[in-house]
Amino acid sequence: MSVSLIAGVDFPSRLPAATAPFFLLGRNTVGHWVIRETTGRRAGLFRTREAAIKYARDESQDGNFVIVEQLEGLEFERQQIKRAA
Repeated sequence: MSVSLIAGVDFPSRLPAATAPFFLLGRNTVGHWVIRETTGRRAGLFRTREAAIKYARDESQDGNFVIVEQLEGLEFERQQIKRAA
């Protein structure tokens, strides 16, 4: 498994050949951790940063994934997400 955490980077222009979707990670206005894939197909709201990162790992097909931490915060966009069964 390989994880890359990048903060404060002009993304994705600084990544070589960023062809695969990546995850955005940040805290929302009430302090919960939000993680969202850039395609909008996967996202979650978590109590801990570790749980959010575990979600990204579990949702990555090959175990390799990139997380870009949004220091300015990140909100959960409900209209893009379907509720889990």
